[in-house]
Amino acid sequence: MNTSTKASTPKTTWSPCTPLCAFRSNPVAASIDTPLHGFLPFPHVDHLHPDWGIALAASANGKAKMAEFNREFNHSLVWLPWQRPGFALGLMMRRAVAENPGCDGIVLGGHGLFTWGGTQRECYLNTLTVIDRIDQFIERHATEKGPSRLGGQAIPTVVLIQGLGMFSFGKNKTEARIVGEFYANAIHVMEGATLLAEGEVSGTLPQCGIVQDPAGFKVFSNYVALPAIEASRIEYWAMEEAKIRRQLAEKELSRRIVLVVGGGSGIGREVALLAAARGAHVVVADRDEAAAARVAVELQSVTSREFTASTPVDIRSRVSASLHKYKIPFDDSLTDDELRNLLAGFYAQRTLTHQPIDSADCAEAILFLGSPRARCTNGHLFPVDGDIPEAFLR
Repeated sequence: MNTSTKASTPKTTWSPCTPLCAFRSNPVAASIDTPLHGFLPFPHVDHLHPDWGIALAASANGKAKMAEFNREFNHSLVWLPWQRPGFALGLMMRRAVAENPGCDGIVLGGHGLFTWGGTQRECYLNTLTVIDRIDQFIERHATEKGPSRLGGQAIPTVVLIQGLGMFSFGKNKTEARIVGEFYANAIHVMEGATLLAEGEVSGTLPQCGIVQDPAGFKVFSNYVALPAIEASRIEYWAMEEAKIRRQLAEKELSRRIVLVVGGGSGIGREVALLAAARGAHVVVADRDEAAAARVAVELQSVTSREFTASTPVDIRSRVSASLHKYKIPFDDSLTDDELRNLLAGFYAQRTLTHQPIDSADCAEAILFLGSPRARCTNGHLFPVDGDIPEAFLR
């Protein structure tokens, strides 16, 4: 739901070029719907896309059904044919309100719903009332039609498997979830449009404006699909592309699956955590199922952070044995990490860099070899040892 509030209704000027025209010089980029709100002569305006509201707006007989709805519920909604959001639609809406005094809402063909009020509460109540009554209106048609409720077709990023459920796909978890939600909304809209069907609709569809080609609008069980060219314009017009550019860039390993064998501890755990932080979908495999499960829980909360190496329930005894071997004094009261750091510091003195080696250093090398940056290298001898002269290749 998009809501705009205006303290008064003076003559409006609008410029897409300067933030100085925004309320309190707001630096946030203006919504594509700014002119739609700005040109309406009401202090409070709601712009919504409820499923049943879009079902009415996307019905082949939508304009006629809107008139029927107005008579049944004593409303004064006004119909406008499809027009891409922006300046031109704002002017069309202002003209529609001026030509229909007393109207209490606008149905945008193939798009959504506008409602308003003199106060915030009045606008809110009007919005809820209109949506609720459209719901009653369509449900009445559902009762009359019986079990046949749905027409239309599914989008290609969704797969339905009988007896199992719905799978939705996207470049990341959030997009996949949104795709699923949009699909559910789309089916609901198509269902509502199907319920409003009453025989064949002849002539130009009400969604078609004077500048559109009527042949481009397709009807599926009374649901009107926008022309492909209009859908493309919405997807790739300058306003939409500007919004996409403001989004965060995809992470390096986004859309990739990383299988980490031995990912329950040590270097494997670091690889799993780093891969997740870089956007990968991670599968943790380990003989110690409990350790793998613990890492899986960690992965669920990974965004971007520094990682510390774990020191497992057997590692302490191995570290202690190495400290004894090299005659390095230590106190049994030291923590696991302190013991590990003591041994790592000793090993570091044997290298040219004198830098302790951490599991995260190994994870960096492993993920480099497994990432797109090493796309022409399938394997390599890649020492991560701080440069030990005795281990140099000869």
